[in-house]
Amino acid sequence: MTTDNPSVTQWGQSYNFDGFGNLTDQNVIKGSAPEMHVVYNASTNRQTGDTADLNGNIGLNYVYDIENRLLRPGTAGSTTQQYGYDAGNKRVWRGSASPALDEFTFWAGNQKLATYALAVNGSNVRHTLTGTNVYFGGRTIAKGAYNAGGTNDKVTLTSIAQDRLGSMNGKFYPFGQERPSATTNDKEKFTGYFRDAATGLDYADQRYHAPGVGRFLTPDPYDGSAGPGHPSSWNRYSYVLGDPVNGSDPSGLLTLIIGGFQPFGDSDASFGAPGTEFNEAVSNFFGEAAQTFTWGGFQFGPGADLLAEFISNYSFAEGEKLNIVAHSWGGELAKMYTWMDGRQIDTLITLGTPQRSDININMVGVGTYLNVYSKHDRTQKLGGPWFLFPLTILGAFTFPLPWHVGSAGRTDPCAINIGIDYTAETGNVSHGDLHSAPVWNAMEAWLVRAGYGLSPVDLNAEYCRPQAYYPPPEVALDYWNTNPYTGGPW
Repeated sequence: MTTDNPSVTQWGQSYNFDGFGNLTDQNVIKGSAPEMHVVYNASTNRQTGDTADLNGNIGLNYVYDIENRLLRPGTAGSTTQQYGYDAGNKRVWRGSASPALDEFTFWAGNQKLATYALAVNGSNVRHTLTGTNVYFGGRTIAKGAYNAGGTNDKVTLTSIAQDRLGSMNGKFYPFGQERPSATTNDKEKFTGYFRDAATGLDYADQRYHAPGVGRFLTPDPYDGSAGPGHPSSWNRYSYVLGDPVNGSDPSGLLTLIIGGFQPFGDSDASFGAPGTEFNEAVSNFFGEAAQTFTWGGFQFGPGADLLAEFISNYSFAEGEKLNIVAHSWGGELAKMYTWMDGRQIDTLITLGTPQRSDININMVGVGTYLNVYSKHDRTQKLGGPWFLFPLTILGAFTFPLPWHVGSAGRTDPCAINIGIDYTAETGNVSHGDLHSAPVWNAMEAWLVRAGYGLSPVDLNAEYCRPQAYYPPPEVALDYWNTNPYTGGPW
């Protein structure tokens, strides 16, 4: 990256990657910047000189627990740092004998509230505040420190400014090295990761990140984020698929992209596969690599059951969110899921989903609901309830054929409805254009103009909680499961 502002120090880097997305070279092309040249073993996916345990966790003599969480970095004696975690994989304790440290961290979901140092003196046990964070709209706006000399408030707050990737307390090169030079650690730095002074590693909420290397120490446990069309996504160690300028990986999130109607075979969500422009746009919006979900493409009931099973089998850490982006009939699937006894959808975004009279959404099961539509999308208006369409062959044989025909609406009274009819890249927005990066970018621009900001946590949807639905949701689900090819009995 280079800058053309002559009043600031200019620098530039170029990067090389191997076939599986490992960062092998950082080359200085202007000014002063970090330089790196390494080689990876294609058979082990490890850097030359690296060692790993049988689960692929990297580090010479590093000790990991059965959940692949780092307990102790390095050989005992070379570092005495140790870590402890809660059931949601949040690091809640770190300690060492020299220098003496016995520190506990308190969390609220994904937000780190405060850390306290424990000290024992005879029969006295003392907890001293070592740091606290203040949040607004999901972002850190201030850091607090204990002020023993304070007369009233014992906590002194200092304002914090995060950049668009969440970094604070300094400036950083794209892969995490601090610039122009390193400052004191044991604080949040690159993309909000906590940089440990004892190791120089970033505690990245669910894993540890090695600054400047473009890799985590442990593989990504969520295999669904890999796509066959993008080899880099199969590298379970890489940081944001090698694109640190446009993305970050602040914590574990489950973001699903769901395709729509497919009469013969599984739903097609290839438009959202890792490596596509649409996937990158969605991943950047939510700050986590999105993955695709495939269903039968033809039967709502079994498809909703499959979605519920997939979500229930996913190992959510405490505070992790569920985001769903669904095109066309994939949105109907997500709406049916909201009536099931499953995890709440934090953010649901439907694109060109036919707003049918026979499938309603249960907003008790949804945090924020956005519906994007286009007046040029003919498929959406024809995507209403099924009809048995008579098909006659050679004038002799007539039999009913279920087909995707019927009146449907474009907007949902429960949603923030966003009409995008035209973009410079697509022209008039068609049904297929609604799952394109230009339309997604236009949606983000609309949210900014409407005052919602870019982060899903800033969206203030009006909740839609009607007293009764007709048909009752359990009847609708039972019917669609047993009679997927015809309209309901109502």
